[in-house]
Amino acid sequence: MTPEQQKLLKKASRSLQAARQLNNVHVTTANGLSKARIFRDASIILLGREGTFECLELPSGRTPLLGVIPREALGIELDLQNQRLKLLPETSVDTYLTIL
Repeated sequence: MTPEQQKLLKKASRSLQAARQLNNVHVTTANGLSKARIFRDASIILLGREGTFECLELPSGRTPLLGVIPREALGIELDLQNQRLKLLPETSVDTYLTIL
């Protein structure tokens, strides 16, 4: 992930301050068991797309992660070869938006 993309994710994580706390949970990480908060209505704006999701708080100083569900909902795909995020088309036959 590029430094610019990391900066965008950090900015998105700061929006949690405006989100509402939903629950406290115990999580297991490489450092062992710890407590974390789950927030609802966390707004994520990334690459010009916006969505509202539940979000698990990371310990202080950790790099924020963007999970599969928000990425798919925002129409963002990983370009692993070029190490960047790729916007999927919103219009045309190839749109990422589907109705089931």
